[in-house]
Amino acid sequence: MEEEEFSPVAALEASPATEVVVWCVMLLAHQARLHLGLIPGKGQKDLEQARFAIDAAGALVDLLQHRIHGDRLSELLMHVADLRLRYVEALKAPPD
Repeated sequence: MEEEEFSPVAALEASPATEVVVWCVMLLAHQARLHLGLIPGKGQKDLEQARFAIDAAGALVDLLQHRIHGDRLSELLMHVADLRLRYVEALKAPPD
């Protein structure tokens, strides 16, 4: 019996748009952490890229506010709020 190979495209095609947008928020949050220098040994600190990723994630969460609810929405809102706080802290930090 052959194993089926995972296909990200097939997974996206089988998912509702809301799930795809949540996935995009999480990808952008990861990018923001990477560019804020919060993932040791990975990437290079770039506050301009971090801010762009945070702003994009925030915009997508705004779009999701009437589509998802409860803990799931709260978690996304907390991720974005935390990233915004860490961005401001990074701006105030002395240069590396």
